[in-house]
Amino acid sequence: MLTLTAYYTGLRLYTPEVATTMAFATLGLIQLTHSLNVRSNTKSLFKLGVFTNMYLIGAIAVSALLQLVVIVVSFLDGIFRVKMLTLEQWSIVLAASLAIVPVVEMAKIIHNARVKQM
Repeated sequence: MLTLTAYYTGLRLYTPEVATTMAFATLGLIQLTHSLNVRSNTKSLFKLGVFTNMYLIGAIAVSALLQLVVIVVSFLDGIFRVKMLTLEQWSIVLAASLAIVPVVEMAKIIHNARVKQM
């Protein structure tokens, strides 16, 4: 839903090519963000700590950098059919990518409350 929201926002505010690039960036970055969330089914990301697994942080950084290269390097845009995003467009992508954190945190709270009731 978050990727589709980024795509729809891109279509409404920009061009179809920009919308596709925003969806591509959101889809990749949301998966990287979500990898931090799912390290535990019960413990909060904030209780675990974001930087407690430096191998994961390194993998996220490399993956995000590669995705950024695909979007920013001009000769790759023809291969991947992406467009350079503005700061405003990147902020939409980042907001959509980070929006998964509270969704999963709420799911963990509900799950933990149900387990306690049993």
